[in-house]
Amino acid sequence: MGGWDVTHIERRIQALVIPPAVLEVMDNIRKAGGEVYVVGGAIRRWVWQSRGASAADYQDWDLTTNLPQEALVRLAAGQKHPGERFGTFRLGEGVEVTLMRREGDYQDARHPSRLIPTPDIAADLNRRDFTVNAVAFDGRRIVAVEHGIQDLAGRRLRAVGRAEERFREDPLRILRLIRMMALEDASADAETLQAARDLAQETLKVSRERRLAEFLRFLESDLAAWSLWDQAGMSQSMEWPSMCARLEAGRWVNPPRSALGRLAAYHLARYGTIQHLRTWAGWWPLPRDWPPALAELGRAGGSWDPAAWAQRARREDGRFAWLFRDLAEAAGLPAAELERVRLSLSTDQIMQEFDLQGVVLGRVLSGLRGAIAAEPLLNEPDILRGKIRDYLCDSGNDC
Repeated sequence: MGGWDVTHIERRIQALVIPPAVLEVMDNIRKAGGEVYVVGGAIRRWVWQSRGASAADYQDWDLTTNLPQEALVRLAAGQKHPGERFGTFRLGEGVEVTLMRREGDYQDARHPSRLIPTPDIAADLNRRDFTVNAVAFDGRRIVAVEHGIQDLAGRRLRAVGRAEERFREDPLRILRLIRMMALEDASADAETLQAARDLAQETLKVSRERRLAEFLRFLESDLAAWSLWDQAGMSQSMEWPSMCARLEAGRWVNPPRSALGRLAAYHLARYGTIQHLRTWAGWWPLPRDWPPALAELGRAGGSWDPAAWAQRARREDGRFAWLFRDLAEAAGLPAAELERVRLSLSTDQIMQEFDLQGVVLGRVLSGLRGAIAAEPLLNEPDILRGKIRDYLCDSGNDC
């Protein structure tokens, strides 16, 4: 975006495409006698055309209004929002509306202790986190805090007011800063970044759910940006060991496709093993299938081993073959070599030809699947029959 000036940014904002559903909400607020502005990420994303933003980002719109709270309750018409007591209402699908306000102290490092309604959009913008999010547009007029338009032009993240104060109010802003730097290829001004580093320990006041969500979104960035998390001191926010370790993201050709794959890849790049990650998974709010998937990855060695991942990906009975395939592809192995390989003899054939059942059948099938996962060329009926006979002989059975 080099060379863009303030005039260009203002023209870009004036061209913001506001969806019909959002325009309808804005019209309803104006009919009720209020002013209303689009604020926050919608404007930033439009100007920057953020390649790292998720689909949810483009569906969610933040508005602010000076309409009294009781009027917003009527417009919400029963649509509930968990932030209502903090002045946030849902007035349509993907449309959140907040009261223009000033805020009292943040007693829980997340929410203000009291809300002070204000009719002044400029006062409302001055309570926000970063200057690029403190720009408002009502469809005609643009209002911004100091540096807001210039920082949009420079793709720069700067705290509104004193960075230390903004981050102590809500330490989640620290994690958002690093995530936005990575996903949106943005820089941070020196004071803001230094305050984030100095206050990294404050992020432990944020719930684990929110810390995890920010980190997983951060990992959607390019591999080259992964070092930002550690450089900013954010590893302590994930409660990982502070042992000396260097992030070697260059071992990966691409980021894994899945969120769990990226989490494992980052940990492997930093520590060379996922053993600590398996313990960590026991006390973090992860999806139900993640801890057993990490345990399976640990049983496969738990360290950098694309060949072992490829074998696990090819196993017909592999419950977590998707994770091994994801990691192996990210390490550079061709997808065609990672497809599951089904035995060329069916289970019924093996049962009938060798009169097998129960535990012995299970062991035979597991051994065959492991063998052809390691070497798919062995998956020929006669070769498999020979392997079954060898197994039965070695096990003391009739052969």
